[in-house]
Amino acid sequence: MNLVHVFICIVLVIILILVSVLVGKTNTSHQQKRLLKHSFDYSNTNALYYRLWLTHSYLSRIVMIDRFTNDPALSNDLNYLYQNQKDIGNAVAITYGREAGNKYTELLTQHVQQAVLVFDDIFNGKEINSDNFKKNADAIAEFLYSLDDTYPLEELKTEWRNHVDHAITAAENIKDNKYDFSVKADDPTLAMAGGLYAY
Repeated sequence: MNLVHVFICIVLVIILILVSVLVGKTNTSHQQKRLLKHSFDYSNTNALYYRLWLTHSYLSRIVMIDRFTNDPALSNDLNYLYQNQKDIGNAVAITYGREAGNKYTELLTQHVQQAVLVFDDIFNGKEINSDNFKKNADAIAEFLYSLDDTYPLEELKTEWRNHVDHAITAAENIKDNKYDFSVKADDPTLAMAGGLYAY
């Protein structure tokens, strides 16, 4: 191999290195843009509510499975769900003030507490008493209506009672080992999260 060939090889190697560097930078740039594109804008409350209610649905199902399988993670997962209620209250506080946010957190915490009692009834094969669960749902609807009367009160109550019924149905399916049951797009929780009600 003469010097000309050596020189050509060196040049080709340098070109390949430069191309690799440029491609790497381009890919990194595209990845950064994708991350930015899919990041939540916390100034956009609708996006924030959507994320928090999706988390609520996910954690609720995890807590059900923990309860019906005697998973030792139940306590920790339940704490995560309670924290989720605080997070939703904090989101409401952005628009309606701290007092409203605290009240919503209180009502949602009661919502989870009532759900746990109903799940216990289902797990123990007892007759389900969901009266307090549904009374809490009505109280939440009334509270949200007091913040914004854009939607009829009865419509809000219906959506929240449907959410309660959906949770009970989910728990019954999981107890019966019907794990094909999953959070569906028509779950009232997701309807609210999707912006039907921006709470």
